[in-house]
Amino acid sequence: MRTRLYNFLEGAKTILNLLPEEPPPMPTPRYQRFATDAEALASDWQAVGDDMRKAMGMMDDEINKSRH
Repeated sequence: MRTRLYNFLEGAKTILNLLPEEPPPMPTPRYQRFATDAEALASDWQAVGDDMRKAMGMMDDEINKSRH
Protein backbone atom coordinates (compact mmCIF):
# COMPACT_ATOMS: atom_id res chain seq x y z
CA MET A 1 0.00 0.00 0.00
CA ARG A 2 2.85 2.34 0.83
CA THR A 3 4.43 1.84 -2.60
CA ARG A 4 1.19 2.69 -4.38
CA LEU A 5 0.78 5.86 -2.35
CA TYR A 6 4.41 6.82 -3.01
CA ASN A 7 4.02 6.20 -6.75
CA PHE A 8 0.77 8.16 -6.82
CA LEU A 9 2.36 11.12 -5.03
CA GLU A 10 5.41 11.03 -7.28
CA GLY A 11 3.15 11.09 -10.33
CA ALA A 12 1.11 13.95 -8.91
CA LYS A 13 4.30 15.85 -8.15
CA THR A 14 5.51 15.56 -11.73
CA ILE A 15 2.15 16.65 -13.12
CA LEU A 16 1.72 19.57 -10.76
CA ASN A 17 5.46 20.30 -10.47
CA LEU A 18 5.07 21.26 -6.82
CA LEU A 19 8.70 20.65 -5.99
CA PRO A 20 10.79 21.48 -9.07
CA GLU A 21 14.41 20.42 -8.95
CA GLU A 22 15.59 23.89 -9.89
CA PRO A 23 13.67 27.15 -9.93
CA PRO A 24 12.37 28.36 -13.29
CA PRO A 25 14.33 31.20 -14.86
CA MET A 26 13.14 34.63 -13.91
CA PRO A 27 11.80 36.66 -16.84
CA THR A 28 13.92 39.65 -17.72
CA PRO A 29 11.88 42.82 -17.68
CA ARG A 30 12.19 44.55 -21.03
CA TYR A 31 13.08 47.86 -19.41
CA GLN A 32 16.43 46.45 -18.27
CA ARG A 33 17.80 46.77 -21.78
CA PHE A 34 17.68 50.56 -21.53
CA ALA A 35 20.35 52.63 -19.84
CA THR A 36 17.96 55.25 -18.50
CA ASP A 37 14.31 55.66 -17.60
CA ALA A 38 14.06 58.31 -20.31
CA GLU A 39 15.13 55.79 -22.95
CA ALA A 40 12.59 53.26 -21.69
CA LEU A 41 9.83 55.88 -21.69
CA ALA A 42 10.76 57.02 -25.19
CA SER A 43 10.60 53.41 -26.37
CA ASP A 44 7.16 52.99 -24.80
CA TRP A 45 5.84 56.08 -26.58
CA GLN A 46 7.40 54.90 -29.83
CA ALA A 47 5.44 51.65 -29.45
CA VAL A 48 2.24 53.60 -28.73
CA GLY A 49 2.81 55.72 -31.84
CA ASP A 50 3.46 52.63 -33.96
CA ASP A 51 0.23 51.05 -32.72
CA MET A 52 -1.72 54.24 -33.44
CA ARG A 53 -0.29 54.48 -36.98
CA LYS A 54 -1.19 50.86 -37.62
CA ALA A 55 -4.75 51.35 -36.31
CA MET A 56 -5.24 54.53 -38.34
CA GLY A 57 -3.97 52.78 -41.47
CA MET A 58 -6.46 49.96 -40.90
CA MET A 59 -9.26 52.49 -40.48
CA ASP A 60 -8.24 54.29 -43.70
CA ASP A 61 -8.33 50.96 -45.55
CA GLU A 62 -11.82 50.22 -44.18
CA ILE A 63 -13.10 53.69 -45.11
CA ASN A 64 -11.65 53.47 -48.62
CA LYS A 65 -13.21 50.02 -49.15
CA SER A 66 -16.63 51.28 -48.12
CA ARG A 67 -16.42 54.26 -50.51
CA HIS A 68 -15.73 52.10 -53.58
